[in-house]
Amino acid sequence: MLSAVNSPLFSTLWRKLYVSAAAVIISLLTGAFNASAGSDPRFVLHPLKLDYTKVCKENDFLPEKEIKELLSRESASDTLTAVDQFRLGLIYEEGLGNAYNDDRRAKEYFEQSALVASKTQMAAKTHLARLLLRGRGITRDSERALTLLKEAAVKEAYTGGLVLGQYMEAEGNYAEAERYFRQAAAVGNANAVLHIVNLYKQGVISPPTEKTMDDMFLYGLNIMLESINSGDCSALYRFGKMYLLDQIVDRSEVIAAEWLSAAAESGHVKAMLDLATLYRKGVGVKYDQDKALSLWKQAASQGSKDAMYELGFAYVLGGGVDKDIHQGIDWLKKAAQRRHLKATIMLANIYGGKYGGEYSNKKQALHWLHQAAKDPLSKSGIPYRIGLAYKFGHGTKRNLAKSFTYFEQGAKAGNKNAAQQLADAYRFGWGVKQHPVKSLRFTRLASTWGRDKSSFYMAEHYHCGIGTKADTAKALRWLGRAIAQGNL
Repeated sequence: MLSAVNSPLFSTLWRKLYVSAAAVIISLLTGAFNASAGSDPRFVLHPLKLDYTKVCKENDFLPEKEIKELLSRESASDTLTAVDQFRLGLIYEEGLGNAYNDDRRAKEYFEQSALVASKTQMAAKTHLARLLLRGRGITRDSERALTLLKEAAVKEAYTGGLVLGQYMEAEGNYAEAERYFRQAAAVGNANAVLHIVNLYKQGVISPPTEKTMDDMFLYGLNIMLESINSGDCSALYRFGKMYLLDQIVDRSEVIAAEWLSAAAESGHVKAMLDLATLYRKGVGVKYDQDKALSLWKQAASQGSKDAMYELGFAYVLGGGVDKDIHQGIDWLKKAAQRRHLKATIMLANIYGGKYGGEYSNKKQALHWLHQAAKDPLSKSGIPYRIGLAYKFGHGTKRNLAKSFTYFEQGAKAGNKNAAQQLADAYRFGWGVKQHPVKSLRFTRLASTWGRDKSSFYMAEHYHCGIGTKADTAKALRWLGRAIAQGNL
């Protein structure tokens, strides 16, 4: 059995739950939820119709005002406390406010916060471990991540044990996953309890009895409900996601929408976004684009750049609303100014003429492509597109040397079209000294990466002896490959 189940706290709660059927309902309710008629009240939970703006005292997101204040003090590093550094790490990890999603900078702040004994030290180590496991923009280091998580699990089991359990589960080490989830559950982490139940549900770990699984499930739910009663409304959102993602309970978009509505009412921005998606798709709720727009605007008013992007996207495409590209551009610019990559790229596409010639402006298109290129998460296609702009003089003076530089960046990032542009530059001396051998190398690379037309260019190289000795047999093989790909 779970160690928390044997604790005095759990025994007290369990006595409350099983004194009588009425006591079960009352103790779980305490103004937080009710059960569906005819359903097992342990597994089908609905939020009560309460004023959650009054019930809730806290949520799991940083207020916009605090984000702005921290970013404004970022340059004065000597004034930042360990807690400030931890929160700046969160800002860059999540891309909050006007910050990029930047795991490199987030890692730097978590590293600094983890060095200082403070209330956020173990949390900083846990988040640092997550970044090292993800390896996005930084070197992946699972060995160090595991060391950090084990330390955090010992000193701060609530979060450290949960994340270490998640790591072990992802690695397929289910026995160890259960062990660490138990550590987190023993100090009241509801998510850890529900993770154990999920291991049982998947059949990768066998529960001692069916009652064990039910008991643990109820215990986890009770912790979440108690947190709502104490004013922590992030649990409302977790309930919604639990039903939306088929986690532990059977998937129910209808019940998910009810919990997400309660969370959105409490001011939970992520809940607003998820609920807006349900209304936009008509999943779990009646299709209502006006309601989706209202939720996006509410989230945008709290600084959500994702909501600003959704609003811009809707108005540009006219999805469920009257098409208004001008208003769409306004929302996209607000999101892009907060470093939203998709919004930035969409602005480049609009000014590039993708959505009609009325707003076509090559100079503006290039400007937003440059902004997108600054984002650590931008893809290889961005420098390729900038390279094309300089090659053909779109929105700027023609500059082959600059185009070569951007094609080189794109090719290094694995873009097949940029690789072929480099091959052409080396072949014809566009912005760089002619180098037939390098032209052949990059043409081959582009073909290897799946650029079909590059097969024909390889045939040209071998037929004409460009960067290699003329070889009719090889030229014919490459030509046959080009024909098979439909390039002739």
